[in-house]
Amino acid sequence: MRPGPYAYSRAMIARRRFARATYREAPMIIASSHSAGLTELELSGNPDEYAEFAATLDSAGGAVALDTTTDVAPYEHAIATVEVAESSGREVVISVDRARNALVIRGGADPLRILAGNVRTAAELTDPRHHVHIEYFPGHHYLGEDSLPLTIAAART
Repeated sequence: MRPGPYAYSRAMIARRRFARATYREAPMIIASSHSAGLTELELSGNPDEYAEFAATLDSAGGAVALDTTTDVAPYEHAIATVEVAESSGREVVISVDRARNALVIRGGADPLRILAGNVRTAAELTDPRHHVHIEYFPGHHYLGEDSLPLTIAAART
C-alpha cells in the first residue's frame, strides 16, 4: 500500500527546501532520493528546457538527456535521462529504472498532453518558492496508481 500524498518526513521537506538553493543554476536535472519506501523526484530547469520536455510529452515518445554532473545534495543522485513512451493505457505512470538511471513516463497520448501542460505551467512560474506537484491520489484524472510523485520547481530565468 502506498503512503498518502502528504506522507513526507521532515527530512524530505528540509531536503526539498535546501535543494532549491543548491543546484538551480545547472542545466535541467531530476534529483532523486529513495528512503523508507518512498521515492522523491524533483525536476529543475529553465523555460526552454521545460518546453523541450513538454514537446517530448506531447509527441508521446522520445528521450531528454539530463545533467548528471551537478551535485544534487542533499538528494542522493541525478537521473540521466527522461524516456517518454506511449502506451495503450489511459493513465500516465511515472517510474524510475534504476539500472538505466532513467525516469520512465508511459501513458496514453491524451494523458501525456495533460502532463505536458503541467510542465508548461511550471515554466511560467516566476517565484522560486513555487512549484507544481504531479502526484497520484484516488480518482486522479490522468495519473496511474503506481505513478511516483514528481515535483516540478519553478523554472529559473
